[in-house]
Amino acid sequence: MRRKTEQDLKNMLDEAAKLVTIGGRYRHLKSGGEYTLVDLALFEATEEVSVIYRADYGDGLLWVRSLAVFLGEVEIDGVHRPRFEEIKS
Repeated sequence: MRRKTEQDLKNMLDEAAKLVTIGGRYRHLKSGGEYTLVDLALFEATEEVSVIYRADYGDGLLWVRSLAVFLGEVEIDGVHRPRFEEIKS
């Protein structure tokens, strides 16, 4: 696999930042858990943009998920919904 240039990777992160709110709060629609989106990062092995987010409950565990999956859909009671939705204050 051809490695992307540093500028290509920066452009990927810039484009991803238009899709989510860093510092924003999100609710996982299947579990109901609430999280704060900490930052975006690149997964080293695949150069895929990933989301770093922290649980707003319990011990505040830090999680990483690909941006594509974070923005993807899940089926809840037969209805396709976003996996996460931003909590607007």
